Amino acid sequence: MNVITQTILLFATLSDTGLIQQINEHLVTYIREVAHPYTVHSTTQRTEHILQLELYDSEPNEIYDEDEWFDDYALPYPAQPVTLNEIKVPVQTQYGNLCFLRNTEKWTVAVYETKYKLNQPVGIHDTAYTYALIALKKTPAGTTVSAVFDVSELFPSILAMCWLEVNEDYVYFNVAYNDFAELTEYKTGYLYCLDITDRTIVWTTKNLVSSYYGFTVYEDYILTGYGFTNEDDFLYVIDRFTGAIVQTIPLKTAHEYIVVKGSLCFVRTYNTNYIFRIIQRSWN
Repeated sequence: MNVITQTILLFATLSDTGLIQQINEHLVTYIREVAHPYTVHSTTQRTEHILQLELYDSEPNEIYDEDEWFDDYALPYPAQPVTLNEIKVPVQTQYGNLCFLRNTEKWTVAVYETKYKLNQPVGIHDTAYTYALIALKKTPAGTTVSAVFDVSELFPSILAMCWLEVNEDYVYFNVAYNDFAELTEYKTGYLYCLDITDRTIVWTTKNLVSSYYGFTVYEDYILTGYGFTNEDDFLYVIDRFTGAIVQTIPLKTAHEYIVVKGSLCFVRTYNTNYIFRIIQRSWN
């Protein structure tokens, strides 16, 4: 047992056994497909303004100087997939090992991952994944299992869940393959919105939208991007209520970090640092 595992186990609560039983015995909701590869169920304008990014500055970086980039602009580091002081759920269930944990006032959302070997490698990769997303509802009487979602059949098994955020009753997550898109027949780079209460996928983007490096939720929008070696690289602004792409910005190389601070959006790529102004434009 490594040090990290030992540390996580120290943070696990004594109520794990009961919660494990609840999770393992709960009815599973299988989400097998989305009605259309690019589904927007509503065009309702949720805000009076639309967010746009306007280039303010860009400059080459030294590739290995990301710590200096965070320090120079006093940027917050992205949250960890699992924060140790948040551990109040089992670190392992019948669905695998805990890989994401998010807490809000209303929900705890935990994702469990199982890895297995492919009989036929894809490119240099021979690992496949299954995922169970557990929604735990917080009540005055305690935490109870609201839903257990099997989301693995939404996307090819060679895609890994790369990032996850929770906002209100919605879970946003993306899946991608960390290699050339053509190896997946371009079936990679999807971003999903799951409604916990309705137990449905609200929308999913088209392919090649959200890469292995994840996304950032900002107000009513999601900032993400896609690209890879010898592939076109873009930054996207997405309406988080509809999944509609409201802005597409070409980049020199794919993003590695997207950090919002005040009225600026800082984007670090493999070899270039960008700063964008955040502009609120009228829908009309």
